[in-house]
Order: sequence, then C-alpha cells, then structure tokens
Amino acid sequence: MSDPEAYREIYAILDQIGPVEALKRLKAGAPPAQPLLSIATPEKPQEDEADRTARFLEAVWKEGPPQTRLRSSKKQLRDAWTRTKKKPEMREVIRVLRLWAKCEAWTKDDGQFAQAIHRWVQNRQWENIPEAPEANPQKPTRCL
Repeated sequence: MSDPEAYREIYAILDQIGPVEALKRLKAGAPPAQPLLSIATPEKPQEDEADRTARFLEAVWKEGPPQTRLRSSKKQLRDAWTRTKKKPEMREVIRVLRLWAKCEAWTKDDGQFAQAIHRWVQNRQWENIPEAPEANPQKPTRCL
C-alpha cells in the first residue's frame, strides 16, 4: 500500500473512529485494502424533531416573564405551538420573546398586563416586534 491517497484515507478513518476501534474491525475481518468505515460505523445519534421541539418549548417557558407563566401551562404552550402553521426559526422566537419581556406592556405594574405565554404563541406575537427602548431610562418602552 504505497499510494499516498490510501494512507490519507486510512488516517482520516482513524481520526474518525479511533485506533482501538480500527484494530477491532481489522481483527473482525476487514480487509486492509478496504476502507475500515465500510464495516458498520456507528453514527452519532441525531436529535429528532420531538427532542428539538421539547427543548425549544422549555426555553420559551423559561424566557417568558413569571406573570406569563402564571397565566399559562406547559401543556397549553405545547398545544399552541403544535397548532402553529408555518413555524418560524426557533432562535427568532426566543429573540423576540426577550424583547417583549423588556417592553412596557409586560413590565408595567409587575407584569400585570403581560400576556399568557401560550396566547403569545397563538397570536404569533414574534411577528410583532415591540419598539426598541430609547436612551432615556425614565421613559418606558412602549409595546405595539
């Protein structure tokens, strides 16, 4: 095996599966000329959609102000998200939720007027970004 390309391939395989696993596979009968990866390389388990959604909803639940969580339940939040069509990027939802958590409507009177988090999702409020806070800290941010 004097072909430099073959050696590069073998080193790449060794980097991927490790030398101990490579020796096990060779002892199990993998021919030296055949790439070691051709013998059932264990793949990293991919995160399924249900796990991603569960983690996302947990993040939404934690990012919402306490008053929004008091007026809602995790089941209501999950149901509202499930019924949502044309789901946006999850990062965008979290980003806008953080803006809402700082706006006047949600902070006024200890969050007395903050919307329940599942209602926020049902109404697709991530599409309505509240006005940015002004430099004057005495004037609260007004939400749409």
